[in-house]
Amino acid sequence: MTSQVKSMEDLMLNITQEIHVKASLEKTFESLLEITGPLFASSAFISNIQYRLSEEQGGTLISFRHSALGVLTEDQRKGVSTGWSHMLSRIKSHAESSQSRSASVQ
Repeated sequence: MTSQVKSMEDLMLNITQEIHVKASLEKTFESLLEITGPLFASSAFISNIQYRLSEEQGGTLISFRHSALGVLTEDQRKGVSTGWSHMLSRIKSHAESSQSRSASVQ
């Protein structure tokens, strides 16, 4: 891994995403609890990850933010953003399918 740090901004990572889920706050929260495991970084790196859930008409809004400080290559930065998009997409699918199953049982 070769990375050149030219400024403080080169050490910072900020990803903010919002995803609208057509599922209740409860079903969405249950899906979020399934996220486990270590973060991706194998170098000196510190992260803060926040999920904020709020009810909205027809479902739940997930406001996601990953802030970090450490040395990353440009490819790693792109990979982090792509990875979180994939993870949030899976959370949405799981929550919405759980909501559908619950609705069909009632």
